[in-house]
Amino acid sequence: MQAGPIHRRWTLRAPGCSADMVFATIADVERYPDFLPGIVRARIVRREPGRWQVDNAFGKGPLQSRFLSHVELDPPTALIVRSDDGPWRRLEIRWRVRQEERACLVFCDATLDFRNLVLSALARVAAAEMERRVIAAFNARFRMLASGGGDDRARLIGAE
Repeated sequence: MQAGPIHRRWTLRAPGCSADMVFATIADVERYPDFLPGIVRARIVRREPGRWQVDNAFGKGPLQSRFLSHVELDPPTALIVRSDDGPWRRLEIRWRVRQEERACLVFCDATLDFRNLVLSALARVAAAEMERRVIAAFNARFRMLASGGGDDRARLIGAE
C-alpha cells in the first residue's frame, strides 16, 4: 500500500532583495544546515555547468536519512532539486524567483513521495509546521540580506 505524494506550494516576498541575492540564498545549499530545520548535511559532491550533485542528510539525532540529490540551476530565476535516492521515491522542489519593483517574489513547489509509509505518514502530520519553519528561516535570511547583512559568498554563489 502506498500513501501517495505530498504536494506543497508557497510564495514569499523578499522586500529590498534583488533576484540575484534571493537566488544566491536558495542556491547556497551547503549552508542549509546552518538555518533550515531538519537539514543535517548538504554538501556539493560534483559540480557541472548548471548542475550539481549534493550529498544530503535530514532528520534529528539518531533518526537521520541520507540521500543524493541533483540540482539544476538557471540563475537567477530557477532552481530544481530532484532525488529518487534514500527515503525518496520522488523528491522534487522547484524554486522560481521573480524580480518586482521593490521586492523579489519567491515561489516554491514541492513534491515529497517517501518509500516508507511510516515516514510518509509522519511527514503528512508535520508538513504544515515544517513548511512554516522553512518559510520563516528563508524570510530571516532575506531580511538579513536586505539590511546589508550576510557575506559575499552567499551573494555570489548564483554566479558560479
